[in-house]
Amino acid sequence: MEVVSPLVGQEARTLRGLHLYHYGLSNCSQKVRIVLAEKGLPWTSHHLDLARGEHATEAYRLVNPNGLVPALIDDGTIVIESSDIMEYLDERFPMPPLRPAGENELVEMRLWVARQDSIQSPLETLSREFLFRALSPQPAAAPATIAGAVRRVEAALGEVNRHLTGRSWMAGDAYSLADIAWGVDAHRLRQMRFPLLEYPALRRWYRRVAKRPAFARGIQDHEPPELRRRLRLYTLRRWLFRSHAGASAWRNPRLLANA
Repeated sequence: MEVVSPLVGQEARTLRGLHLYHYGLSNCSQKVRIVLAEKGLPWTSHHLDLARGEHATEAYRLVNPNGLVPALIDDGTIVIESSDIMEYLDERFPMPPLRPAGENELVEMRLWVARQDSIQSPLETLSREFLFRALSPQPAAAPATIAGAVRRVEAALGEVNRHLTGRSWMAGDAYSLADIAWGVDAHRLRQMRFPLLEYPALRRWYRRVAKRPAFARGIQDHEPPELRRRLRLYTLRRWLFRSHAGASAWRNPRLLANA
């Protein structure tokens, strides 16, 4: 993987090969980087510093009008939205396959990827509160908003745990894009000390996912040791003061009534 300065605007459409505009801690970027790693594809990195607003420039909006990461360029073809990029890469570079061959299993995979997409807003709320405030000042969300996000994430985890009971992978009998999508969220939740003990099938599945070499290349290789240390210290302090993601305060019925 070659790391270069960001190229944006019309210049991006002339790029040859695979180019990814991404951010290290973005879970949507992580999904795409894992796919690239699973397939052993060479790609050029254009890392955008979200803290400095590099994703919000007019130049980058010529690549992705939504001003979000990631964005993929493949020989001048621009693909945005992480789930669409994952499917694009699997169709463009089919080996090894990351989508089930059977039609029913393919539908199942897409449904679970869409379910993962559906919790990105509450997950972002939790990430800002329980992780990213360790790195830069973040405006605190209202307690009821945090409680509502916790409830939505817990409901989704319950669904995933029930689905994974008695099976190894999210869709069909093999690892797929659905496992990649939910794997990055499980990683994020573990980082913020979100309680996962009541989801045993999910935890067993996550251990299988996290052992894959592509998982480390797509996620952990983009988390410098100093950054991981700061996140661990922050979440430990919150755990000690009982204000972390697993604190009972966020499950208070009064808060949930106003969520």
